[in-house]
Amino acid sequence: MEKATRVLAFVLAGGEGKRLAPLTRHVAKPAVPFNTHYRLIDFALSNLCNSDVRAIHVLMQYQPHSVLQHLMACWRTDQLASGSYINPIIGGIGGLARYAGTADAVFRNRELIMDFMPDVVAVFSADHVYRMDVRQMIEFHVSRKADVSVATLPVPLADARGFGVIETDENGRIRRFAEKPAKPAGMPGRPSHALASMGNYLFSPTVLLEALDATHARGETDFGGHLLPSLVGSRRLLAYDFTAAKPKGATCDGDPHYWRDVGTVDAYFAANMDTLGNSPRFQLTDHRWPIRGALMSPVAAGAGGPLANLRSLTPISRSSQLEQTVLRQGAHIGEGARLSRCIVGENVRVGDRCRLRNVIIDQDNYLPERLEAGFDSELDRERWPVSDTGIVVIPRGYFAPSPQAARRRGVPAAETLHFARSPAWAARDPDVHPSSV
Repeated sequence: MEKATRVLAFVLAGGEGKRLAPLTRHVAKPAVPFNTHYRLIDFALSNLCNSDVRAIHVLMQYQPHSVLQHLMACWRTDQLASGSYINPIIGGIGGLARYAGTADAVFRNRELIMDFMPDVVAVFSADHVYRMDVRQMIEFHVSRKADVSVATLPVPLADARGFGVIETDENGRIRRFAEKPAKPAGMPGRPSHALASMGNYLFSPTVLLEALDATHARGETDFGGHLLPSLVGSRRLLAYDFTAAKPKGATCDGDPHYWRDVGTVDAYFAANMDTLGNSPRFQLTDHRWPIRGALMSPVAAGAGGPLANLRSLTPISRSSQLEQTVLRQGAHIGEGARLSRCIVGENVRVGDRCRLRNVIIDQDNYLPERLEAGFDSELDRERWPVSDTGIVVIPRGYFAPSPQAARRRGVPAAETLHFARSPAWAARDPDVHPSSV
């Protein structure tokens, strides 16, 4: 009987996600909400667990409480397959040095590799949206006798500057690895696209440990920027084609090779929109390859009518009109409100007769009646962050109920104490004012 491949995984979840600000002002990028009830880290963890990878270490640093709370609520050991565990590790506390980069994070936890004695070490990013059978990549790595395998897929040349770009020979061996190059190289026979790294790697343990030590000795800290380029030519680095297969047993309705790096507000918004509609580009509810981590199942309204293309956990008044909109738990939509292509965060109240288009409302907001956003770009930019493509972001806690309104509408007083009064907004709407955040 063939011996099973023993796999140890590191999920890199310490990212700050500056380009996703202000959504990452209070949470780490992997803990940013997605769709109705997921967090970004749920995709990497789901893919690993569905692929029967049972030993997973989650390396955290920036705003670690936001990731840790989610892991404790939704990824407890008693919810996993027998013999599986997800171990959170926080860098920079208890006298431990802060992680200086992705490779440095794994370097400072290299004793876990030596103790576990795996056949393969997986290093995966925690903040991408996709569905992947990791076992297929492991089989590729082992059968091809690779020292390192890098998951790849073609991306348009215009977008490739934001990725690690790979050049290979005719056998798929990596001949060049350039992290976020100013002039990405096009693929042979497909010059309009570049071969991009997905930020998911498999390593031979010995090769990884030696490379980590050498990288650290040189004062280098990053996988894409330092460690991987240093191995090109001296080690057997292979490009794994993510588009060559789909998860075994999964229906993968929509795009079977969907992958999105949600590193910007525009990419994050587009990925959420890709989950909506009767035929979404990325189908979240595939029970044969589930995206786990949620405490409850989504309820999707049918197409047509005032709630077309809505994905929600919240009952909605029929006098409201919502289209291509995501509502998270605790959201409340007022009478006569009209929302198109919006993401409404947890514990958000949208006032009566609000008009919102292409808007992300982060959690803990209490929008006044008749507020309009997404229709006057000049006015929007005076008030809130607006992305390159015009997506308006109302930051967490920007609007808060006055203490009087909180008492009248049943909001606990403790939830209003950190907000500042604003005479200007109080004059327009006595129940609502922007906070000092």
